[in-house]
Order: sequence, then C-alpha cells, then structure tokens
Amino acid sequence: MDKDLKKKEKKSLIRRVLIFVFTVIFFLTIVMVYYFKLYSETEENILNTGRINAIESTSQINGHVSSSIGFLRMCSYMLDSMIESGKTKQEIIEYLTGLSTAIKNSLIPDSTGLYGYINGEYMDGIGWEPGDDYDPKERPWYKAAVEGKGKLVIVDPYVDKYSGKSMLSVVRLLGDGQSVIGLDLTVDELQNIMHEHVAEKGIFEEFIVNTRSIVIAHSDQTLIGTDYSNDANPLGKLIAEGRKNSEDNFFYLNYDGSTYLVYFDPLVFGWTCVTVIDATNEYANLRIPIIICVMTALIVISVMVFFLMQSDKKSREAYEMAIISEKATATSDAKSTFLSNMSHEIRTPLNAILGMNEMILRESDDETIVSYAENLQNAGKTLLGLINDILDFSKIEAGKIEINPVNYDLSTLLNDLVNMIAPRAEEKGLQLILDFDKDMPLSLNGDEIRIKQIITNILTNAVKYTKKGSVTFKTGYERIENEPDSVMLNVSVTDTGIGIKKEDIEKIFIEFERIEEKKNRNIEGTGLGMTITKRLLETMGSSLNVESTYGKGSTFSFSLKQRVVSWNKPENHTSEDQKHNDQTKKYKEKLYAPDTNILVVDDISLNLTVFKSLLKKTGIKIDTAQSGDESIAMASKKAYDIIFMDHMMPGKDGIEAFHEIRSTQGSPNLKTPVICITANAISGAHEQYLMEGFNDYLSKPIVFDELEEMLVRFLPEDKVQVVKEEA
Repeated sequence: MDKDLKKKEKKSLIRRVLIFVFTVIFFLTIVMVYYFKLYSETEENILNTGRINAIESTSQINGHVSSSIGFLRMCSYMLDSMIESGKTKQEIIEYLTGLSTAIKNSLIPDSTGLYGYINGEYMDGIGWEPGDDYDPKERPWYKAAVEGKGKLVIVDPYVDKYSGKSMLSVVRLLGDGQSVIGLDLTVDELQNIMHEHVAEKGIFEEFIVNTRSIVIAHSDQTLIGTDYSNDANPLGKLIAEGRKNSEDNFFYLNYDGSTYLVYFDPLVFGWTCVTVIDATNEYANLRIPIIICVMTALIVISVMVFFLMQSDKKSREAYEMAIISEKATATSDAKSTFLSNMSHEIRTPLNAILGMNEMILRESDDETIVSYAENLQNAGKTLLGLINDILDFSKIEAGKIEINPVNYDLSTLLNDLVNMIAPRAEEKGLQLILDFDKDMPLSLNGDEIRIKQIITNILTNAVKYTKKGSVTFKTGYERIENEPDSVMLNVSVTDTGIGIKKEDIEKIFIEFERIEEKKNRNIEGTGLGMTITKRLLETMGSSLNVESTYGKGSTFSFSLKQRVVSWNKPENHTSEDQKHNDQTKKYKEKLYAPDTNILVVDDISLNLTVFKSLLKKTGIKIDTAQSGDESIAMASKKAYDIIFMDHMMPGKDGIEAFHEIRSTQGSPNLKTPVICITANAISGAHEQYLMEGFNDYLSKPIVFDELEEMLVRFLPEDKVQVVKEEA
C-alpha cells in the first residue's frame, strides 16, 4: 500500500473528525443552554402554581375548622358558668338543643350538634339517647378531652353508624375537671374543598393528616382514617419520607414514572395540608421545543458532515478501493493456494489408487477380484467427482469458467449419458425410462462437455434421491423463428423420489446446502451439483426449472439454444427398451510404438510405476526421473519423443526444470513436446501451464484414454501404429 496515500487519508480523517467534534460540541452547548433555560422557567411556573394552590387550600381549611373551634370554645365557657350557677339538667339540655339547631341550620351546616358528659350524665343536643351499655367515659372523645386538660382537642375520624358519614369530634374538658363538651363535624366540607381543588385546579392529590399521620380528609374518600405513611400506600410513604428530609415546605419526588411536586402547610391542631401536583406533563412539554432544537442541530450537522465528506470523497474512495483490492487479492491468493494444495494432495494418491486398480481390471481373470476392482473404480470416480465439483465451483466463482462450443454428435452424447446412469438405476431397482424425440437433429454445435456435465448432475441426483419407481429422461427440440440453423434443445428428468418442499426449492441452489440433512445424511455428494448446474446454464444463457411435489417426485428441466450442423436423423438408439453398453469391457491398447522413447518425471515412485504399467502393452520405452535436477541431467544426454513433467516436486519444481531444459544450449530436447502432469486442477491452471510454454496439460488422476490420445497426437506419426478396435 502506498505510504503517501495512507498519510493523506490519515490527515484527512483527523481534519474531518476535529471539525465534526467541534461542530457537535457547539450545537450541543446551544441545545443544553436552551434546555436549562426552559427547564428553569417551567420549574418556576410549577412552583408558583403549587404555592398558590397550597395557600388557597390552607386558608379555606383553617377558616372552616376555626369557626367550629371558636363556637365550641364559646359553648364551653357558657356551660362552665351554668354548672357553676347550679343549672338543672333540663336547662342544660335545652341550651344544647337550641345551639345544635342553630349551628346545623346556619353556622356550621356540616355539624351534627352538641353533646357531652355533664354533671355525671350524658346529654345530647339532638335528642339521641344511648343504650344502657353506653359508657361515655369509655368513649374516645371523652378520653381525648380528659387527656387535653382543658385544651380543645380533635379526635381521629370515625364512621358514624347512623349516618354512615366520616366524622370528626372537637372536644374540651370543662372547668369542674369531669364534664366534657363535644361537637361532631362531618368531613364533607373538607372533602368538598379537596375535590374542588383536584377537579378545578389540576391538583393530582390533596389531603389532611394529623400529628400521627392519620388521614383526616382526602380527595380519595376511601383513604380517610388510614395511616398515609405505611407500606400499604407507596406514594404516601414517599411523601412522608420526603417531608422529613425537606428543609423547605415543598419537594419533588418520582413515582411510577411520573414527577410530582409536593407542598405541605401547617393547619390548626398540628394538622398538615398536603398538596400533590403532577408535574410530568409540564416537564413533558419541554420535549417539543428541545426535539425541534435537536433536530435543527442534527440537520445542520448532517449538512456540514455531508459537505465535509464530499470534499474528501475521491481520496477516501481511492484508499478504500485500494484496501478492498488488496484484501480481495489476498483472499483470492489464499483460496487459490488452498485449492491448489488440496487438489494436489488428494489427486496424487487417487492417481495411484485408480491407476493400480486399472491394472487389476486389465490383467485379472478372477471374476471376484474384477468385481472388487469395479467397486473400487466406482468409488474412486465418485471421489474424483466430488473434487471436480469443488474445483468447478471455484472456477465459476472466479468467473473463469469457459464455454467452448464444438461440433458434436447428439446420439453419442445421449448414449454416453444412458451408459453412465443405467447401471446406477439398475443397482437400485429403478426403471430408467427414455423418451427421446426421434426427429431431433443429429449433429449440433455447443459445449458438449458442459452439457454432459449438466445432464449428468441432474440424472445422478434423480437416482440418488429415488428409492423406488422410475427415472424418466426426456429430450426434444423446438425450432427457433427466424433462425433456421438453430434449435432449442429441451431436456427434462422426472423422478418418483422424495420430492422437495416448496420452501426448500431455493436451498438446493445454495452451495454446500443439503435439504433435510438428517433424513438424507446417507446420500453422497458435496451439495454443489445443483449450484454448478444452475450457474453453467446461466453462463450459457439458460436456466434450470424445478417442479416438485413433496413425497411424490420432481422434474428438473432446461432449454438450451444449439446451432444445427446437420439435420440428419439419429439412429434408433433411443428406444425405451435399449440396454446400456457393457462398461467392463477388457482393456485394449489404442497404439503400438516400440521405437519411441519418453521421459516421465514424478517425485512419487508409485506414480511412476502406475504410468509405466498403463503403457506397458504399447511397446513404448519409458525412462523415469524423481526430481527436477535428475530430469535435467537425463534430458541433456538423451533425446526423447515426449517428456511428461510433474509440476509440484521438492527442490526444483516441474516448471523450473522445464525452463532449464528448454534454455540449455545444445540440449537434444529443445523442441521435444513437454506435457505438464499435475494434481493442481484449479481455475486457470491450464492457461498457466500453456503460458509457461508447456505443449499441453494432463491432470491427475490420469484418464487413460486421454493419455493415449495425447501420445497419438504428440508422438511422431512414423513411429506410431494406431490399433483399431475390433468390430
């Protein structure tokens, strides 16, 4: 990576970051100042509202209670005078009755009248007569008055059993130290004050408590007489704790996701009026201007950042592209190296396995051993197919897959496919149904190898995933309008196999994906076949169509444009009852060349043994070398008709040895064809070897027919006798 580019990008990045940071700080400062100003104003408004409401409530409550207290104090003085002057019981009752009527009708409407324990007897201003078991001295109002020792006392609220209303008793011990005068008040008026404030002034909650935290009156009537500071009332408990800890007559608290302002003002008798204001909505209203402010700041910042980014866009893109290119190159190199090593390490021993197995098939007459060898050959071909799938996928991914149209015979292609798939279907007890259009043109132009690979993948899959029933292989064609020399070759394969769920159809085209993995775990394959098939068809301008019913079977089909070389009709080799050719024909050499000399170079002695064994019936004289240096020494002394050079060897590899042989002056092999033999079959390998100057390329495991065809092609014609197959 260019150092100047890195430095430039680093400086540009620092400059952008600094500008961005300062801009954000500037706007955040503005937002924070604006927010605190709004917050302060809102808090002041809430406090003023709460203060006004608390003052109004306290004034009304004190006014109401004070009138009752004043009236009772006046009555107690009159009764002291009447007791002292010896007034009779009847006179005292008449006095209490007259005053009770007066206060109920005008002075104190929420009072139920005067009553008391006077001169050792219970007397009532409203004519109520207690039962025989009623003992005034045991009543709370009497005990509270005695404990008050002449002071006016408020008794805790209670529910009157006759009216059902919550009542308060104002009592006083008279001068004789035994008599008590009392006045009962309903809390209705206090309740009305609480309700009015809550309903009309937006107060959340308002109540009155005495010195023992007992609720005297509450905007929620059900709480009258309860202890507001106990655990049963979470909000009340928080208010009680806040009141103890607050130095002012107000404080804020958070409860159940809301913010409350609490005012507490003293009343008569040590009572306290508590006013609770829900400030949540007021503070929530701050969000709108703050959001607007923040959005404005973000828009301005975004615009600035956009222009800053645009100003450095070209340099950044260049830097990023350089990084991406470097990473892509490194990834590609690593992948290619891995695939190359994998191909070499697996294909090298596989070459020996298949080569030696081929010799067993050629030379053994024992039917049992031949059967074993055939099974081994099939397993080896399966393994080789898996390796080829991975390498083909690599080529497709790298965009290096090649489509090479050639003239080919359709009948031969179909016959090869039938011969390939028929034994597999027969082994599983499947019926192979052939449905070939007898009017199809015979000679076509297209990539015969890739077409065969595509159909092979489809047929193989059909057999693998079908346990019973049949596999139908169908071909046909359609003429193309305005293109008389071309046709659409239609191919379909239908099976009665396991079928594919609708939601799983796309998965079969994902590399290394296996649908219903547990169910199909015993079925061989890499999971690349359908991916490769789909990609190959797309490269050739076609597509793979899938129709499937789960549990009943599938149909894979495609249509491929092919140029017609000849409209001659195929022979009748496509009938449904046609039997496949015997694949286990005894080997017969294709050439005889006793006057030729070849040099085979490979660092693994077993591969040299395989090579010599495969050609021993051809009469060719074979020299071997196990290193690059040894091959150079041998090539400098003797002329060869062909040199087969392994690529990957310790010390000097095949490419280095090849270049040294070709560059050595006076070498007898300056023009000798050199064929590269390698297990490296990854994308681009063929082109690489041709660019290095090799005449051709032969991959491991060696395909015997290809080897013999290569010998026929490169050996001198006058030294080779081509052996024709017997009819």
